[in-house]
Amino acid sequence: MTVQELIESQEEEIVHLEEMIVSFMDQSCHSLTRLQAIALSPNPLTTPDYIDMLIEGEKAEAKVGYQARVRSLEEMREKATIISRVAKRQKLTNTEEKLSREKEETQKKKAFLKKVGHFFGY
Repeated sequence: MTVQELIESQEEEIVHLEEMIVSFMDQSCHSLTRLQAIALSPNPLTTPDYIDMLIEGEKAEAKVGYQARVRSLEEMREKATIISRVAKRQKLTNTEEKLSREKEETQKKKAFLKKVGHFFGY
């Protein structure tokens, strides 16, 4: 395996992991909506707020590699904000709509490539 192939493999894995995280966040959103419906008292902390707390914690600890973790959390916060707005039936901004469309397009492309791969026996 060449260095370029290794890099591409790692990038694909990162994209896959990000998609899994978004999927888990979406499932969490549905679960939270259900829990809020049956809860005796509302939860004032939203997912983006929780991620903000994680970011502040990373910055305060400032352990090795914290900047990369903060960047990753900030990206996840953007996605969590989108999910939160969708759950609340709020209108998305142009940037959020673009991120949402990109995610859908990526999933469609992967599904197509998977079908083609199965067709050719890969």
